[in-house]
Amino acid sequence: MVPKLQLESAVTMVPATPTAPRQTRKVLVSDKVGPEILKQRVHVVMYYNKVNEDDSGWMFTGWSKETVGRALLEHPMLAGRIRRSQESDKEFELVSNDCGVRFIEAKVDISLAEFMELNEKEDAESELVTNFKCGGYSVGLSCSLLLADPIVIASFIKTWASIHNNMTSNIEVPKVPLFYLPNLAKTSTSSSFNVSSDACKNLCQTVMFNMAAKDVELEDEMRKRLALLCVEKAVGKISTKMGSKFHLFTKEVNEELKVEICPKVGLLRSPLGLINELNYVEWPNLGAKDATFGAENKLIHLSYWIGSALDEGLVMVIPSSLESISGINVVVTIPKEKHV
Repeated sequence: MVPKLQLESAVTMVPATPTAPRQTRKVLVSDKVGPEILKQRVHVVMYYNKVNEDDSGWMFTGWSKETVGRALLEHPMLAGRIRRSQESDKEFELVSNDCGVRFIEAKVDISLAEFMELNEKEDAESELVTNFKCGGYSVGLSCSLLLADPIVIASFIKTWASIHNNMTSNIEVPKVPLFYLPNLAKTSTSSSFNVSSDACKNLCQTVMFNMAAKDVELEDEMRKRLALLCVEKAVGKISTKMGSKFHLFTKEVNEELKVEICPKVGLLRSPLGLINELNYVEWPNLGAKDATFGAENKLIHLSYWIGSALDEGLVMVIPSSLESISGINVVVTIPKEKHV
């Protein structure tokens, strides 16, 4: 059984400077799509050992309270919010209004090695910085799929790690960060809490694909056919079955989103050369596995999943210009209760 986490601090981090001009992106939603689309989230948790006496989750968090704001300058939408469009009830919009991201720090009375061996560890992984008794720590991120897809999250992690390392390696920077919690608060103020089951990764299984393409702008019908092809390949890969329809999230090149429900029956089968052009993509290959916060502190474990409240499956079609995964990426998430 996983011990309860002790909440140590919770703050809101905003971009280091105000976003100007503010960015807005439309989210077009079909009539059949309900409010449950707001509950779809992507989660990533990274685990690190303590490598020396100067290293700890407390130290990492202290510096992160300075570096996250700088990283958000390059990804302002992550500090934004989702709201109803003023133009249409059928539209939402994403606004980079600098409302910020929640930064939560906690501790748990167990070592990282002991935690990794627990059968229940998947139920306890969450979107916060957790300090383990041994000095090791985990770093978790969670974000609405409307604000950021797995590709965007991977890009943010790489940006954040680079800024973090540049700052902490600067010899003119103080050895101890300004927001070093052990110097600011007593642990007796901690409160216990359990991790929300909404963050549990046991509810769904996700498979990702990439199709190399110079032209990432596909017509609507071709996107649906590509999505169906990836659903069929995902079902075969993880030996599941999927319902008669799925939610389709499509990101345009201009980063506007379209959300609709697609029936599997009635979609034309793929033509094709597409089958041979599709490649499976492993989450670590998006770039997060190479994120090091400190030159010597290598990632020891990476956990990732999409939390979905949808009874049907979820498919995202995402264009990407990232060097490591350029072209068109398709993310297929299937509820585990559909498993054979």
